[in-house]
Amino acid sequence: HIQSWNPGAERIYGWRADEVIGKPIREILKPVYPDTTVEEISKIFEAQQTWIGELIQHHKDGRPLHIVANVTYLRDDTGKPIGMVTVNRDVSDQKRLEKEILEKEKLTVALETERRVQEIRTRFMRMISHEFRTPLTIINSSYDLLKSYNERMSPEQRMQKLDNIAEQVTHLRDLMGEVSLLLSTDPTMPNFAPTEFDLVPYCEDQITEIRRACDTHTLNLLLNCDSARINGDSKLLRHVVNNLIYNAIKYSPEGSPITVTLEADRTAVLRVKDLGIGIPDVDCARIFEPFYRATNVNDTPGSGLGLAIVKQIVDLHQGKIDVQSQVGVGTTFTVTLPLTAAA
Repeated sequence: HIQSWNPGAERIYGWRADEVIGKPIREILKPVYPDTTVEEISKIFEAQQTWIGELIQHHKDGRPLHIVANVTYLRDDTGKPIGMVTVNRDVSDQKRLEKEILEKEKLTVALETERRVQEIRTRFMRMISHEFRTPLTIINSSYDLLKSYNERMSPEQRMQKLDNIAEQVTHLRDLMGEVSLLLSTDPTMPNFAPTEFDLVPYCEDQITEIRRACDTHTLNLLLNCDSARINGDSKLLRHVVNNLIYNAIKYSPEGSPITVTLEADRTAVLRVKDLGIGIPDVDCARIFEPFYRATNVNDTPGSGLGLAIVKQIVDLHQGKIDVQSQVGVGTTFTVTLPLTAAA
């Protein structure tokens, strides 16, 4: 029951002292504890002899007030508790301002998200327009020539047109495969099937396979560990290794070295380093976004999906990927993956 009610309380709550003295404080202020309970507060108060926290109380006109309360015992001359003293501070304006700031931040994030989504859609449509229109034009042109001039063509000419069609169909199939892989590696898709395996022989096999398929560059593998066991999806990680190495090949001068390094300490660390054209600083922060391509790739073909897929796969493995690059000097991609407990 209220025994004392100072002018500050009158100003905050709208009640005069003569209206509240002797009445239960719960009846007057109607307290609400959003983040705790009266029982929990009582336990803390008994243990610490004080309680400081936030609650909602109510003004005389019924509107809620955000209050920071500091409650302690009131004792007599012998130290016996005879009541409680609570010093309350109205932080309603502060809370309202915080809420407004939070809502503005949420709106800003939502607008930025929408802007990025629209940007991705625009890049996607540009990619579709370029990467699909060109092969479709070649396919259509080759078909029209075969249909109209088939009898006049030599067998070699007809075969060349058929080869053109087959090549462009393969290109479209690979492009659709990338789109499908990007969707399938989304964290919401149940396609992630990790098993325990060793990255050392795994990388050796992948490098051997790539060396057989591409002899235009010197591909070096440096193993700085005897074993690097991880829990991973070997099929998905194959896309990581292949994409990083083939990107290095694509954007490096013919005959230049590409170095793949694997080491293991607290984590497994895979690095792919090239001496290629490099990535401008302005692009490095966005290079893993879907359909985003560096500003200096010029006419080098690509969909802008490869690194987005790599990032998504690495994220699925609870790993990290980083890029360091200098234009005209080269690029190093670093993939970090957690080792198994046994490792």
